[in-house]
Amino acid sequence: MKVEKLIRYGLYLFLIGIGVVIGVAIRHYHHIPINNTINIIDVAALITTIFLAVYIPEVLDRKLKIQRDKKRLIDSRIDELQYLYRKINRIVQQGGSYGGQSREISNMIDVCKSRIVTIILLIERAEMKAPLEKEIGEIIRLSEAHRVLFRNPAENDRTENMPICLEEEERLYNEIDRITSLIILKLSDA
Repeated sequence: MKVEKLIRYGLYLFLIGIGVVIGVAIRHYHHIPINNTINIIDVAALITTIFLAVYIPEVLDRKLKIQRDKKRLIDSRIDELQYLYRKINRIVQQGGSYGGQSREISNMIDVCKSRIVTIILLIERAEMKAPLEKEIGEIIRLSEAHRVLFRNPAENDRTENMPICLEEEERLYNEIDRITSLIILKLSDA
């Protein structure tokens, strides 16, 4: 980090030095009538312009980069959550929740719960301007309903409940996907 600062300040000094050299060269080699007195207002305006041209974009760009990084981190976590729910949905739709893969689904649901807690924590700490309380409450409710659907695999093993479970899981998956996509959209506007 210190090396980057040194390089940046060195670049700024180099650019100022080039400006001074060009100014001296123009004055020495060209016969441009220049006033030999120094106007203090013009010097202050020059210093203020240099300050505004260098310092303010540097500060603003740093703040915008931090905000973009926060959004990118939250987006990647939401993408991971959507991927896990998509994988659960694929396994269930292929009949995996009634076979030997129910333990895998249970583990993925536990990971999804952990991801949701992480996303909520990241959104709270990132201090995003978008109001997301409603969406967060909805995703918690839907994930709990999803968890309850797979809580007792012995009950879901009956063939008469299979179509109901498949339809309910598909509905929950679509709702979770809709809510997470809405969160991504709101974060991109913030």
